[in-house]
Amino acid sequence: MSTARAAISSIKPFSSIPGPLSLPLVGSCLRYRFGRRGKTEYHLALKDMHQEFGPLVKEQIGTRTILHVFCPDDIKTVYSVEGKWPVIPPLQETTAMYREQKEMSLGLGNTNGEEWYKLRSNSQQRMLRPKEVAHHLPSVNRIANELVDRLDTLAQKDHNREIDDLRLEVGRWSLENAANLVFDRRMGCLEDGDTWGKKLVEANATIFRLSGDLKLSLPLYKVISTPKWKNLVSAEDQFYSEAIALCDEAILEFRSVLENGSMNSKQFYFLSYLLSREALSLYHCFPTVFLQRHPHYYLTFIVLQHCRKFKKRSFKR
Repeated sequence: MSTARAAISSIKPFSSIPGPLSLPLVGSCLRYRFGRRGKTEYHLALKDMHQEFGPLVKEQIGTRTILHVFCPDDIKTVYSVEGKWPVIPPLQETTAMYREQKEMSLGLGNTNGEEWYKLRSNSQQRMLRPKEVAHHLPSVNRIANELVDRLDTLAQKDHNREIDDLRLEVGRWSLENAANLVFDRRMGCLEDGDTWGKKLVEANATIFRLSGDLKLSLPLYKVISTPKWKNLVSAEDQFYSEAIALCDEAILEFRSVLENGSMNSKQFYFLSYLLSREALSLYHCFPTVFLQRHPHYYLTFIVLQHCRKFKKRSFKR
């Protein structure tokens, strides 16, 4: 008992955790505007904080308090006690705000608690199991080879064999792979003259850039529609409108093969699985994943949002 009392008495208050200067209302936001590191160097700012304050750093950004944990052992401890339903901050707070305003599900990347567990447990079987992943390997490998060929062709045009915009090319590959895995459809994103893929990749890049900018800015956009917030919403709208248009076309094809009984076991492999999961309502399946990491999951969930009347029929088949 005395040992326990001694341990408790040695616990320091939260206020003792070191961190950068915090001002009322704005916190450390001005640090990223006028300080050594700008908003695009947030990763370097974190490195500086680690070196200056140590393995545990408290930072105030606007009205939010963020605790940066740098020690791997401490990170392991946090993960080991988070329980069945971990609570994780949204991957992109602005994206979560946008989806709330549009009455969309926040999706895996921005959901916590029981809802997160339901989404995760009902979708991971086709995402993570080696046998299921192997099903897609031939088509994924084929598109990967096309990307390599395209990069080689582009490199030959430069005397240093450099690619002007590798981010754009990888984004095009990601979209092409997504459409193929989810819709069994090739979009031609890796072909010369592609405009559709380029437009979505640029919209996605705008979303990431503005989300990072607003994260380290004064949170005025939460109260009024600032110019940057309007630009972000415009990029989100553009991305969704293009994705939904693609989904509408896919749904027509999906309905056709269902009605005439011509769908084989290889068609709509991932989509048909999600539609068969009774625990996943169409609202909860609506995505956040694409804007973070996996476009094929994102586009799949958009389809789910639009094909309510085909779910029961697909489940029976």
